[in-house]
Amino acid sequence: MIFFFSHKIFTPKAAGLFVASGLGLYIYFQHEKASVLERRRQELEAKQIGKAHIGGPFSLNRHDDTSPRFSHHDLRGKWNLIYFGFTHCPDICPAELDKIGSVLEVLGSQ
Repeated sequence: MIFFFSHKIFTPKAAGLFVASGLGLYIYFQHEKASVLERRRQELEAKQIGKAHIGGPFSLNRHDDTSPRFSHHDLRGKWNLIYFGFTHCPDICPAELDKIGSVLEVLGSQ
């Protein structure tokens, strides 16, 4: 291989330009990465799907559609057991209902 160096290619001016360009690109991409991560964080905070609203007042329809609706006011001042089951669960529900029945038998006399 034969290289012809008739002109000086790598001068201090070219080296400075190369370093300045690299530093500028590095700063630019770091800034862009930070802004993308911030946008993603804001989108996740604003996301409504998948976040449970636990606690606070509520109102439910009764099974026979009579008024008034069942609400948090109906639960005040007394012990309550709320179980959210499934419409079809041959494996889990019978065991869970047995546990609930045992607790109710113990609490029934109290």
